[in-house]
Amino acid sequence: MLNRNEGIEKFSVVPILLLISLLLIPSLLLGEKAERESEEKTGFELTVNDELISLSAKDASLSEVMEEIGRKMEIKIIGNIPEGEKISVEFEKLSLKEALEKLSASYGYVMDSEKGEEKITKIVVLPKGKETAPLRVAARESETQERKAKDAKRPEPFKFEFNPAEFIQK
Repeated sequence: MLNRNEGIEKFSVVPILLLISLLLIPSLLLGEKAERESEEKTGFELTVNDELISLSAKDASLSEVMEEIGRKMEIKIIGNIPEGEKISVEFEKLSLKEALEKLSASYGYVMDSEKGEEKITKIVVLPKGKETAPLRVAARESETQERKAKDAKRPEPFKFEFNPAEFIQK
C-alpha cells in the first residue's frame, strides 16, 4: 500500500515537469524564428569557428558586419563607417586579416594586439587615403586656456653662450 506522502510527491512532480516543458518549447521555437528574422533583417550570416570567419552577405551594412565580427571575436572595433555603406560578399573559413581585406577595398584596417600576444584586440577602420591613427579629441577651450596661462608663468629658458675664441691665447 502506498504511503500518503509518496503519492503526493509523485503527483506534484508531474505538473512541474509539464509546466517547465510548456515554457521551454515555445521559447526554443521562437528563438530560432527570431534568429532567422535577424538574419533576414541584417542581410548577412556570420559564423566564427576556431578564429576563422565565414560570411554570406547580400546588400548588408558594413558597419553592422564589423560590429558583429567585434562581438563574436571579442575585438574592439573603432571607426566611422557610414550607415549607408553596403556590401555583398561571400567567403568561408578565412582568417581575420583575410576577411577584412575581402570586406571592403575602400577601407584600411589598423590592428592592435596586446604586448606579447598574437591575438588581435582592437581594429581601427579608416577610409583609404587616411591610413593614420585617428586624431585625439580636441581639448576643451578651458583646458587650452589653462595650458596657455601655465606657459605664460614659466621663466625664459637659460641661454648659454660660449665663444671659445675669447679664451684662446694669442
